[in-house]
Amino acid sequence: MAATIRNALLKHLSVKTVIPNAHFQNDLRLDSLDTVEIVMALEEEFGFEIPVMKQTRSTPSVLLLISLLHTLRQNRANGAPFRC
Repeated sequence: MAATIRNALLKHLSVKTVIPNAHFQNDLRLDSLDTVEIVMALEEEFGFEIPVMKQTRSTPSVLLLISLLHTLRQNRANGAPFRC
């Protein structure tokens, strides 16, 4: 999962590496449109919506995104809805 997220970020960025604790806005210089495009690409890749990313006003870190996707995937596997 982390590799998929890293690849999605690299596809939208002009950098060669992405570290897990990189902050979207401060470190990767992503604006809100960039973030939405990445989230949409990840939704397509994983086959489910990432509602928290669309509702949050703050831009996350790569690590937070990995954690959210892991939780969403686990909840889907268990038949439970994601709660924030």
